[in-house]
Amino acid sequence: MRSDSKGSTTISAQMLVGGKPRTLTGVGNGPIDAFVHALRNEFKVVFDVKDYVEHALSQGSEAMAVAYIEGADAEGNVRWGVGTDPSTITASLRAVLCAFERQGVAG
Repeated sequence: MRSDSKGSTTISAQMLVGGKPRTLTGVGNGPIDAFVHALRNEFKVVFDVKDYVEHALSQGSEAMAVAYIEGADAEGNVRWGVGTDPSTITASLRAVLCAFERQGVAG
């Protein structure tokens, strides 16, 4: 993942799709938006993030972050995803992937 001075973020994610490795790439206004664009481009589907919330589960350097994503497909069907990780960015991307996989298109 990298960001430029204009506020654009590019993400490259490696995933197993149908048991085969794939590299997805997307560009957006931040890590979540870039990852959503990568998923849209790879799977040719509509997926929009409608709501996003993130917070720490504890305090200090050992704290875990939890992120919640409300996503919707082209028909407006809502799918929720949750992700946890010490990194707030990774927790957020896990939540996006969780909601996206609930659409049943990720192989």
